[in-house]
Amino acid sequence: MSAKSQVSSIFPQFKMLVEKRFQSTIKALYSDNGDEFLKLKPYLSNHGISHYTTAPHTPQQNGVIERRHHHFVETSLTLLHDASLPLSYWPHAFQTAAYLINRQPTPLLQNKSPFEVLFHQQPNYLKLRKFGCLCYPLTKPYNTRKLQPKSTPCVFIGYSPTQNAYECIDLLTARLYVSKHVLFDETQNLVSKIHPPGHLSSTHLPNHNHQFLKPITCPVISSPAPLIPVISSPISTPPLESSTSLDAVTASSASSPGISPSHSPSISESIDNLHHEHLTSNSHVSPASTVPLPCSASIDSIPTRNHSMTTRSMNNIFKPKQLNTVSKHSLPPSLELTCVSQAVSHPEWRAAMSSELTALMSHGTWDLIPPPKDYKPVGCKWIFRIKRKADGSVEKFKARLVVKGYNQGPGVDYKETFSPVVKPATIRTVLNIAVMNGWCLRQMDVNNAFLHGMLSETVYMLQPPGFKDLSKPDYVCRLKKAIYGLKQAPRAWYSALRSSLLQLGFQNSTADSSLFIYRHNSVICYVLVYVDDLVITGSDTQFVGHVVTALGTWFSLKDMGLLHYFLGVEVIPTHAGLFLSQHQYIRDILETQNMVGAKDISTSLSTT
Repeated sequence: MSAKSQVSSIFPQFKMLVEKRFQSTIKALYSDNGDEFLKLKPYLSNHGISHYTTAPHTPQQNGVIERRHHHFVETSLTLLHDASLPLSYWPHAFQTAAYLINRQPTPLLQNKSPFEVLFHQQPNYLKLRKFGCLCYPLTKPYNTRKLQPKSTPCVFIGYSPTQNAYECIDLLTARLYVSKHVLFDETQNLVSKIHPPGHLSSTHLPNHNHQFLKPITCPVISSPAPLIPVISSPISTPPLESSTSLDAVTASSASSPGISPSHSPSISESIDNLHHEHLTSNSHVSPASTVPLPCSASIDSIPTRNHSMTTRSMNNIFKPKQLNTVSKHSLPPSLELTCVSQAVSHPEWRAAMSSELTALMSHGTWDLIPPPKDYKPVGCKWIFRIKRKADGSVEKFKARLVVKGYNQGPGVDYKETFSPVVKPATIRTVLNIAVMNGWCLRQMDVNNAFLHGMLSETVYMLQPPGFKDLSKPDYVCRLKKAIYGLKQAPRAWYSALRSSLLQLGFQNSTADSSLFIYRHNSVICYVLVYVDDLVITGSDTQFVGHVVTALGTWFSLKDMGLLHYFLGVEVIPTHAGLFLSQHQYIRDILETQNMVGAKDISTSLSTT
């Protein structure tokens, strides 16, 4: 409403809104003796609304509305003063004040807000922002060219009355942006930076079209990535002391010859400087690392760019480094090593390497031969891992000799590499069948599984580091069986296991190649294969034991007992079936993200 005369047209709209939205009727109107209200008498009488007025020149008779009006005006003026905005922005301040007052709890409504009493829901206090603060709305939808910036420094002046969005005004162009995507910096005030207190007009901002002269100052640059300005002509400026501030430089520059001291930087320059401060504040360079560029330095010695492209590093925009100092919970010390020289000094890892090498030699994995001509052997290295139990405790130290398979040549060192693994849906199906029929689930682990696969290609490998034959230091290993790291090792192991199960009468499932099924009369048995982990279940316990014994004669099996931990999932038997938990997996994720001490929260779980 821009004039009081509009009351006669706005009040009928307000009456219809109250009746339609809140199913209520207006019974009486209490006002002063203004002409705008007296003109409503015919309309009020036609709709059965009583009109009461105060005595002439006695507004205190309607004390409720007067106190509310006083509170409303004072709140609006406070917002304007705190934001350093002129009085020409009073419509936005008054609208924001009404928005805040309606969401402010009051003891008159039992510590509820008018919004909550009227709409029966809590207001969203997370949406509230400081009036007049610096903000960066997303201006990409308003751009006409692709290379225009996606945002611009603006002033937050309120909330949209009909949309879930914020209202921001660009002081440079006086354009109002209504956007949901806004970044706020409530510690900065754009208006106070452009116009210090006491220099702001009481009615309006200065004309944005005025051209102000830009004072020549010594720029402040960061020591890691100097930002050298392109200077078109030599400028003689007295040198600055290290303690000279930027404001002092600006003041001295404004009083230099050729520049009027009455002029101040333009709005566009202030916005650009503020935008530059906002970008550099997010970089990893601390403020203490900035040093002033000596103005007395020779201009010829400053390197200039031969292109006009502005890079991110020139604007002090760097990718933040990931540091482990963001949480009070420190990471646990790592027990896993990375090289042999460290492992030989620990008895646990020395024993693990000796056990691995003994297994390789007992299986006849390679032969030592002189190095062949015109053939480059592949390298190898040790990998150290700690196997843990379901509760996270250490189960054993494991050292694995692996081949550097990335050095293998296709068609020379290997041909086929694909090896199937069991699908999660297959695991769930077999577990469901076992639970419904009351079958036991046994778990097996194949020791050095890849060493049981026979190679069809000729592959040469260097001797293991730390375990070279001193009598034959130049000899190489000709692999007869697969070893970890070879591209064809998983396929060779799967072929060996598959041929053994087929000899026992099993058949490959057509739906999943890693599921083997045995059917004979009333005996049913299933074998799930995931690399070197086996899960066996069936209707006949004696037949399951026979399968385990037969596989143990061909491979080095480790009987893990009943199924309890498979592929990172803890299996807990209950009276209703099996409970599957990923407690250790979740714990590992929390340790990686430094959130071990975080509070837990209940989350609904899907039943499908």
